Amino acid sequence: QVSRWTLYQLMNSGELDSIVVGVRCRRIPESALDDYLARLCEEAA
Repeated sequence: QVSRWTLYQLMNSGELDSIVVGVRCRRIPESALDDYLARLCEEAA
């Protein structure tokens, strides 16, 4: 699990891509999560 605060920090820093839908709604595409997890795995190796 990841906290909402952590997700906001990742989006604001540009580490996790998101899409703005409407005025106050953000969505994180599955591909953005896959890319972020791949980068984490590369850094850990």
